[in-house]
Amino acid sequence: MQISHLRVFGDSQLIIKQINGEYAVKNENLTPYHEKTKHLMSQFQDIKLSHIPRSENDKADALASLAASLILPDERGMQITVGERRLLPPVVERTQEEETVNVVTFSENAEDADWRQPLIDYFLHGALPDSPKKKIEVRRRVLQFVFINDTLYRRSFDGILLRCLSKDEASHALQETHAGTCGAHQSGPKLAAQIKRLGYYWPTMVQDSINFAKRC
Repeated sequence: MQISHLRVFGDSQLIIKQINGEYAVKNENLTPYHEKTKHLMSQFQDIKLSHIPRSENDKADALASLAASLILPDERGMQITVGERRLLPPVVERTQEEETVNVVTFSENAEDADWRQPLIDYFLHGALPDSPKKKIEVRRRVLQFVFINDTLYRRSFDGILLRCLSKDEASHALQETHAGTCGAHQSGPKLAAQIKRLGYYWPTMVQDSINFAKRC
């Protein structure tokens, strides 16, 4: 619809404060929706979210209450057509019988394996790890990443794509940023922030930056 400025109102104070960054998202099932919302918000020039109490949203609240109070008699049947079941892929692990035949799995044996590889394999082949826990983790995290021209990027909340680095590349980035030609021997958190401003990302960059600065 080519809308660039948007105001959003919600009657859930929890959800609004989570999106605005005031509350942390602790429910793992909500994480993919939170990330998807942040991605959609980045497509607007200006977007504001506000909490509106149900008392000030009485018409919508009345409709919701009416729908919840309607009970279909046992002797009657009704056909309901579902247009779209959910916004995002399910994060709850399916049983073996429910797994689709198009999903490929792979094994992770090396402890020092490249952290990017499971995500890249998913983008390229739809491949998933053998471990059920790892499968859920990959499906959840993949929403935060994009794969462009054989390079993995992580979406930041401000819409900037951060190039994902391997372990060796991360070590080089730490050295150059902290003590290279333009290095200022920053403290750990400042070092991590500087690397992010340079357009790079890896999962343990904050802790690695802190450890690197302590050894300096």
